[in-house]
Amino acid sequence: MSAAIKKKRDRGATQQALVEAAIAVFSEHGYDAATTREVAKRAKVSEALIQRYFEGKAGLLHAITDILMKEGNEELLANLPFVDTLEEEILQVLTTSCTDMREKSDFIRVVMSRAIVDEKLGKQMGAHVHQKKIPLLKTRLLHYQAKGQIAQGRDLNAIAFSISGLSFLLGFMASEVFAFDRNHVTAIAKNLSGILARGAGA
Repeated sequence: MSAAIKKKRDRGATQQALVEAAIAVFSEHGYDAATTREVAKRAKVSEALIQRYFEGKAGLLHAITDILMKEGNEELLANLPFVDTLEEEILQVLTTSCTDMREKSDFIRVVMSRAIVDEKLGKQMGAHVHQKKIPLLKTRLLHYQAKGQIAQGRDLNAIAFSISGLSFLLGFMASEVFAFDRNHVTAIAKNLSGILARGAGA
């Protein structure tokens, strides 16, 4: 193995260790109280590497947000199977997103509270939704339109945006902020899936 390849692998492993450590530290202490010293200590690397690789604590938070939004939007949705009906499709997107958000709820709390005061972070999250998640959902909706389950002329972007918004509302706000019972959230998801599917129908 060449020295260049080994160095690249070592850097990648260090960045991964810092990301995993930062997720834990941010989730436990919140962004403001979290320190790069603690993150570096948990990752068992030099604190100076956070500045070198991520340009500080804010850059580290932005990098983690990119990773988790990609996992939760692009990778998660891309791996969902196509189902028989549009209603089933909407329900599986909502329930899958809810499960993913519950698993990451502690970190999502940190990101959302920070996005209010960090304009760059807010725009970064918005870009993920508009440039990645909405187009991916629209591609999936085209499948059901081709099957005759969505009327021609329907605004697929608007439908995709509605599904995306409901995913966040149910998966984070209702479940984690408002502390709704999970069975209640599931029932709401089922009802909304039917309403959206009928509204989009041919």
